[in-house]
Amino acid sequence: MKRLVWAVDGALSVRLRDDLFTVAQMRESSFLQFFDIRSRTDDWDGIDLNRVDSLFVILVANSTRALFERRLPKASYVPTTEPIPQRMLRTV
Repeated sequence: MKRLVWAVDGALSVRLRDDLFTVAQMRESSFLQFFDIRSRTDDWDGIDLNRVDSLFVILVANSTRALFERRLPKASYVPTTEPIPQRMLRTV
């Protein structure tokens, strides 16, 4: 992904290693929420993030964009509507 334009409720495919992917949702104020889900095929069509447990939320910077494989098409997932968890990983 060459450029990441932040879109609240947008979802990203994240490559964990060569044959394993996960999903993260862009939240407000540059927070990225990761979920307890993975796939070897990077196929997320029809995923409802309201039904997937949240793992953690972290503040991200532009320098992390190389981690993201691609932006998921809006019609292929349902973003979580849960409030942003108050427990987050520290950035420093």
